[in-house]
Order: sequence, then C-alpha cells, then structure tokens
Amino acid sequence: MTGGPDARYYPFDPHKAAKDVEVGKYYYGRKNYRAALDRFREALLYKPNDAEAIYGVAQTLERMDLPKEAYTNYEGYLKILPGGPLAKDAHAAMARLEPSLKADNSGSEEQASQELEKGEEFLSRNRFESAHAHLRKP
Repeated sequence: MTGGPDARYYPFDPHKAAKDVEVGKYYYGRKNYRAALDRFREALLYKPNDAEAIYGVAQTLERMDLPKEAYTNYEGYLKILPGGPLAKDAHAAMARLEPSLKADNSGSEEQASQELEKGEEFLSRNRFESAHAHLRKP
C-alpha cells in the first residue's frame, strides 16, 4: 500500500486469506457479489498472490458486468498458476470476455469502474450519501 494518513500494514497471513476466500465463495454463491468482491480483495491484502482469491475477484467482476477488470484478473490467475486447476476455466472466461472488450468503445466501463472506486472511497470514510451517489445504478 502507499503511504498516507490512512495507510495500513497488513501482515502476511495465509490463514486469514483462506478464511476470506471461503467467506467470499459463500457470498458469491448467495449472489451477493459486492460482499464477495470485498472478501476476495481482503484476502489479497493478507496474501497478495493468492491465486484462488484472484480467480474469485475475476469471477465476481464478471458477474458485476465489469469485463475489463475481470479479464485482467483472469490473466493474473494464469500468471500465478498457468497450469492450475482453474486454468482451463480462466482461458474459457477470457475467450468469452474478449468480444465485450472489443465492443466497448464508449468508455462507459471505465467510467463505471471509476465511479465504483470513488464510491468505495466515500464508504471507507463513512460518507454514505456521497457513496450512494457513486454506487447507485443509473
């Protein structure tokens, strides 16, 4: 993480990461994609190159209709485990997402991603009305 007043240090903790992945999978199964994404990303704070967490992020982002980010995370999984147990699924997902990436010339996906990041920042600072303005669907 970068420095600053809100910078925190997260010690390497594979057990905490594994628990976050487990809870992320639970939320994903319940179709609570926002919560699943939060838990998968939290797992990556405690174990930055956790392939299972990265794959979970990719799957969740795909379900949230953020193909560019999902594609990038599938690539990240394959960089860590090119022959891993989910490699075939990652390749299939990337092939499925490619047409979406080529069709997106409007930049709306980029804008949505920026709005999501802004909304998350406002949430982290307990500025709920501002967060709602950035996270609600138009």
